[in-house]
Amino acid sequence: MLTAAPPPPAPAGGEEEVLPWRAVEAIPIYVISIIATFIVLVPIGFALRPLTNCGENLACARHQDLFKALSIGVNELALLVTVLLWVRYVHNRGPRSLGFKNLTAANALIGVGIGLAGEFLALIVAGILAAIIQSFTHSPVQTPKQISLQTHPAVSVLVIVGISVIAITPFAEEAFFRGFIFRRLGQRYRLGWAVVLSAAIFAVLHLIPFIMLPIFALGALLASIVYARKSLFPSVFAHMTFNAIGFTLQFIFLRK
Repeated sequence: MLTAAPPPPAPAGGEEEVLPWRAVEAIPIYVISIIATFIVLVPIGFALRPLTNCGENLACARHQDLFKALSIGVNELALLVTVLLWVRYVHNRGPRSLGFKNLTAANALIGVGIGLAGEFLALIVAGILAAIIQSFTHSPVQTPKQISLQTHPAVSVLVIVGISVIAITPFAEEAFFRGFIFRRLGQRYRLGWAVVLSAAIFAVLHLIPFIMLPIFALGALLASIVYARKSLFPSVFAHMTFNAIGFTLQFIFLRK
């Protein structure tokens, strides 16, 4: 049975731990999480057939929504588990090495405040970008949805999406982008470069060109708060707040 030796003791006196991994190891972690997601989703897809060419088939459309909702949760959970297992069994480290430490009320409240500020910042950046694009194209710019579901998705689908984006995604993406990538880059490069590089990776992997700039701004903000607080929890709570607002606007208020 595969086991890991006990992790080394944490540095004394608040000294920052020297991380043993390289940032480039994020590539195999990401690939493994995608493969794991595919393996889990294949049987789910077969169970929910039909999923294509729905036409007026309402049951098929609902299956599509349910599959998309489950895909989000499975993908994010696979990323989180892969990061934790990689750090544990490849480098003999625990979640604290990723920054999961100092869970305090202050860090939680700071995170919520940063999340609110991040939402405001993202809206400003998106608005400026839309205005620039519109000035060249002379046509209205519609912000693409990150999660495309029916206009009136089922409550069960909304519950799955809500749990995925508000509870799972913040832990998974903060562990990967800020805990694994940014904190390691910060020990190799100057702070500014580490923030920019990690935020750029965060933006590019969201895959939708129009939102990359706002997501980049959010990533830079989250990386900065991780550096300032020496903990991943403020960025986790900020990410939860940011996603909760987006989820509420897209699926609750606009659903009515």
